[in-house]
Amino acid sequence: MTDHSIAFELLQRLRNRGAQLWEEQGKLNYRAPQGVISADDLHTLRAHKANVLAILAGEQQQTTLIADETARFAPFPLSQVQAAYLVGRNDAFGYGGVACHVYLEVNYPLLQHARVSAIWNELVARHDMLRAVFDRSGSQRVLPDVPELIIDCASSGAEQGEALLDSVKQQMGHRLYQPEQWPLFSLSLSQLPARSVLHLSMDFLIADWASIWLLLGEFETRYQHPDQPLPPLKIQFRDYLLAERGMDESPAAQRDRAWWQQRIPQLPASPQLPLLDTQERQPARFTRRFFATAGGTLGGTQTAGGTVRYYPYSGGVNRLCQRAAALVCQRTLLPQSDGT
Repeated sequence: MTDHSIAFELLQRLRNRGAQLWEEQGKLNYRAPQGVISADDLHTLRAHKANVLAILAGEQQQTTLIADETARFAPFPLSQVQAAYLVGRNDAFGYGGVACHVYLEVNYPLLQHARVSAIWNELVARHDMLRAVFDRSGSQRVLPDVPELIIDCASSGAEQGEALLDSVKQQMGHRLYQPEQWPLFSLSLSQLPARSVLHLSMDFLIADWASIWLLLGEFETRYQHPDQPLPPLKIQFRDYLLAERGMDESPAAQRDRAWWQQRIPQLPASPQLPLLDTQERQPARFTRRFFATAGGTLGGTQTAGGTVRYYPYSGGVNRLCQRAAALVCQRTLLPQSDGT
């Protein structure tokens, strides 16, 4: 084992025990509960002090994110997740031909269609990835300008309300977008006697769960506070992704990668899960199922038994945006709010 590997493993071991180690003005500092760092650990730290300091110094170096306005609309590579989503759309692969797509229904008090359209077009201009298109060879780019986003609006009385919502859901719930064509998302508004329902369909190529909830939060902020502008964005996704690529190529990342490469032979194999043996190749069609436990009322917090729902979500999202993505990933009910 190399000196660097010894220092790295020692750092990890001590940190797992609750110790804190840091470099300051070329000196090695540590803080730990009594008995966590043994005499042997101190001896090893002294023997490998230079390597430990180098690792700590590398961790403290932060990559500066700088907006590159001159290349803002130039092609840039996909993230690993985006690349996986793009490959999964290809039906040449078994269990392929499926896009990673989300459909949401959000209930609000009655909304004005014109204001909803104006705000979402403002968000399209604000967020570059809402204007992104993809090349199947493995790159993406942001369009400088796009046509006005059209948001359909339909009204219904109380008796036909559910039929209207179901009709929109059938149209948007399984939408398959073409990556090369803008837009990769769509919205619709249903006006019912006592509420409005905002329907959102979005391809995960352009936004993840957290991003979608932040978008909805920004929409609500602009709708509820029309005189309050959103803070300007200092960077866009392209800037972040290229900075992340730079971090992956840093000496610290290369050392970490080498350490894990050494550990791979010692890790257990992946689970051997059975696959359905069928020659049928049909487009996937998902059925969303709802389950609710008995008892409890849905309010601002999770009920005792828990409820699993995918949609609709009632009352707006602005009070959820900080934790919504984690809750959704855990398949937990998103707490309802009063829309304020």
